[in-house]
Amino acid sequence: MLSRENSTAADPLTRLEFCKGEIDRLFGCGFSRDHPELTAAVMLSTSTGVVLDEVASEVDKGRSDLVQVIQKLVGSTRTSAPLAISNICLTT
Repeated sequence: MLSRENSTAADPLTRLEFCKGEIDRLFGCGFSRDHPELTAAVMLSTSTGVVLDEVASEVDKGRSDLVQVIQKLVGSTRTSAPLAISNICLTT
């Protein structure tokens, strides 16, 4: 669902809102609000893909300290505080 450009956006709120908007676009207004487990699964899947892309990039560079790279990536995702976000669905 997330394109490569959007999946690496610096702002987690932007990524979440994009994800929710795409779910609502595909399944109907309010679907992401009513099915937070789907939103969470898509966000986790996308985040995992981004981490794996970063690790693969470091392998391509011949990095020997991949454990530290992975710990840095995983650690940075755990330090983010959860945000409460209201669901907004726009119709066109």
